[in-house]
Amino acid sequence: MDTRGTALIGVLRAILPAPVKRLLRRIRNPHRILPDPSKLALPQWPQEGDFTVVVVTYNALDYTRLCLASLGDASVVVVDNASTDGTPDELRRRRVHLIANDRNEGFPAAVNHGIASTDARVIVILNNDTIVPPGTLSRLAHHALDPKIGLVVATTNYSANESRVDADYATLDGLLDFAARRAREHDAERFDIGTAAMYCVALRREVWERVGPLDERFTIGMFEDDDYSERVRRAGLRVVCAADAFVHHYGSASFDALSQREYFTLMERNRRLFAEKWGG
Repeated sequence: MDTRGTALIGVLRAILPAPVKRLLRRIRNPHRILPDPSKLALPQWPQEGDFTVVVVTYNALDYTRLCLASLGDASVVVVDNASTDGTPDELRRRRVHLIANDRNEGFPAAVNHGIASTDARVIVILNNDTIVPPGTLSRLAHHALDPKIGLVVATTNYSANESRVDADYATLDGLLDFAARRAREHDAERFDIGTAAMYCVALRREVWERVGPLDERFTIGMFEDDDYSERVRRAGLRVVCAADAFVHHYGSASFDALSQREYFTLMERNRRLFAEKWGG
């Protein structure tokens, strides 16, 4: 997404309380939002492929449970930023590699720690407020292995740029059918995109080593994905969206906890940092 799109989404997120935002999303498109995660039960879904998933958590345990269930037996590294809602205890009981921070180090730093902890050839960076249908990550990894591609993002129901697609499901079964239909109809398709928002992106380890880690000056988050996409392009690699890979994204699970002032302050600070780095 460009900086104007990021700013607009930020304003809406900050002004409206979470219940109102969910209601407005349903009014605008009643089929694109699943029920609250606390009301859903998800058996483990299969995820096959040679990749490791890095998930950053900060509270929002109900979202994390759904996300991890959808990942099945995939190789998963979870970096917890000092959650206080029982998330660390829950993660210690699961088959994941847990990195438990003693303070909130922010999204970019947590991702960097997670990637540094694995030697996987392909790494998927995944938000904990996502649900990943079977086959999505293997398709992402397939795109990421193209040597001309540096960063690939999945399509979704909730984003601020072209990766968002109109969704027609309201249940988990509907999500599975929708994702499978997209995979069939858009097999191996991809297109260039301005920003690969990091709700679900894949990259090769060699890209991370060449481009470098995420810029931790973006602290908690916002604009770190715009920044990394720009860095990948300047390294001579493509930033693309995989039309055949789809994830459900609730959106704003962690940022909704910020006050209006905190959100606006963080957004403006990171917007200025991005502008200073790249101009505009």
